[in-house]
Amino acid sequence: MSQAQNLIRTLEDNSLSILTEAIGDVRAHGGPTLANVTDDDLQIALYTVLLKIIDTLREKASAPTEVKTDTKTIFVAAIRDMMDYIDGQSTYTVGHTRAVTDHVVQMASRAGLNDSDIDDIETAAWIHNIGLINQSQKLAALPRTLTQDELKQARNHTVMGAEMIR
Repeated sequence: MSQAQNLIRTLEDNSLSILTEAIGDVRAHGGPTLANVTDDDLQIALYTVLLKIIDTLREKASAPTEVKTDTKTIFVAAIRDMMDYIDGQSTYTVGHTRAVTDHVVQMASRAGLNDSDIDDIETAAWIHNIGLINQSQKLAALPRTLTQDELKQARNHTVMGAEMIR
C-alpha cells in the first residue's frame, strides 16, 4: 500500500476523532465571536473540507506518478470547494468568492508581483468570507429586511473569519 493510500485510510478511519479535535481547537483558539457558531455548523464545514481532502488525495494517488500535487494545492482545492458551498447558501453570494479571487489575482499580476505573492493573495481571497459559516448566511436568506441587530451580526462575519484562521 502506498504512502498516499495509507494516509487516505488513516483519514477515513479517524474522521470523527479528527473532526471532534478540530472543533475543540477552533473553539479554543477562535475567540468569543465563534460562540454564535454551532458545533453542527462547524462540523459540517470541517467535514466538507475533510471529504474534499480525501477525494483529492484519492484522485492524486491514482494519477500517473509524473503528476505531483503539493499539500498547498490540496489545501486550496478544499478551500475552493468549501467557499463555493458557503457562497451557494444564498442567492446573493453565489460565485462571489470566485469572482473576488479572479479580480485580485488579475490585479496582483498586473502590479507585477511574483508568483509566490500572487499565490498567497489568491489563498487569502479564497478565505476572505470564511466567517460566513456562522449565522450571517442564514440571515442573508431571510425573506425580509434585516433588523439593525441582525445586520450587525451579518457584518461580523469578517471578525469571525479572522478568528477562525488564527
